[in-house]
Amino acid sequence: MSLAHGAQECEAVETGHLHIGDDHVGARFSKMRERGARVSFGARVEAASHEYLAQRVEQQRIVDDINRLREQINTIATQLSTLTADVQTNTLAARDDLERIKQQQNDFATMHAEFAKQIGEQLSGLRNHMTTSIADVAQQMDQRVQQSAATLSEHIDENSLSLKHMSETFESIRRNMAMHERQISAFVNSTKAEDVNKQPGRRVIEEERAHLLDVLYAAFEDEFRGERQEIKDRLAVYLPILKTAGIEQGVLDVGCGRGEWLELLRDEGVEASGVDHNRVHVARCREAGLKVEESDALVYLGNLGDGTLKAITSFHLVEHLPFETLIRLLDEFVRVLTRGGLVILETPNPENFMVGSHTFYTDPTHRNPIPSHTLKFLLESRGFSRTEIIRLRPWDEARIEGDSEIVKRFNEYFYSSPDYAITAWKD
Repeated sequence: MSLAHGAQECEAVETGHLHIGDDHVGARFSKMRERGARVSFGARVEAASHEYLAQRVEQQRIVDDINRLREQINTIATQLSTLTADVQTNTLAARDDLERIKQQQNDFATMHAEFAKQIGEQLSGLRNHMTTSIADVAQQMDQRVQQSAATLSEHIDENSLSLKHMSETFESIRRNMAMHERQISAFVNSTKAEDVNKQPGRRVIEEERAHLLDVLYAAFEDEFRGERQEIKDRLAVYLPILKTAGIEQGVLDVGCGRGEWLELLRDEGVEASGVDHNRVHVARCREAGLKVEESDALVYLGNLGDGTLKAITSFHLVEHLPFETLIRLLDEFVRVLTRGGLVILETPNPENFMVGSHTFYTDPTHRNPIPSHTLKFLLESRGFSRTEIIRLRPWDEARIEGDSEIVKRFNEYFYSSPDYAITAWKD
């Protein structure tokens, strides 16, 4: 019987699963119990032996682990020792480098101090030299300024004497010219028509009679009309009208005077010419390079063909003309203008009480002011259309503040536009 089988029987007896029927069986059971007891002890011994062996194996593994850890610790200790030695070496080297840097800093500070001292000494010397030089230059400049001032004073005195002499000479010339004008005027006026017809120079005398006051009137306009640039700035308001109409040539300025408008048109690239009866004005315009003819306006227009001009302008002329002459002038305008041609007329505005009652008569050659609606009617009656009145340069800054009817009327009568213009078209 195997050991395992005996153990199974003993377990069956102990648990009551095996039935004992006779002595033989009982004896057998007794033997079996003894055998089971031996088997149980052996199993325990074997188990204990296995456990001991396992503990020994575990102890050996722990010892091996401890040995490995000891080796690792020794390795780390060796590395740490090496690292410590390296750190000490590097620390010593760094300390040496730091000492060397400190020494270099000290050397640089010493050099910087010496250099600053040298620069300071040089700057001080340069400052002293510059101070001396500036003082010398200032003294020389002062001497030269004094000399120049003295020379300039002498020149001024000389020029003052020259100007005084020139002024006296000019005044003498002016008096002589006025005297000659009076003499010529007296001569011409004293010459009877029948006497003139007998003389071969009668045409010259008649022509000169018409120009006796040219110099005087030119000087009058220089005194009262205003500066050239001021007049050009005023007339610039008409440039957009020509530009909108596409008019770049064929423009005639009747009574062009000093030529401000023609000069403005030339600067804008518009081809234009002028006509004026005053010889002084014509000469000045030609000196400025402007195309101007000396002639009576009606005579000049009468020599032009029909529809030869694109635009006619005339500033402050119509108030000088007799009524019949004005109508003839407007008729000539209509004739010489091409279809779609433009006319621009400017004249003092009598709606402004100061103009109508006072400033208009500053010019002794003015005949009478023409109200805007009157001139508009005349233009339309002679064949013009699309007439438009433009009131120019109202004196807004002088207006009285207030909303009452009296204030409004006062501003309208005294501070309204001093001039007006009319544009008209030949359709």
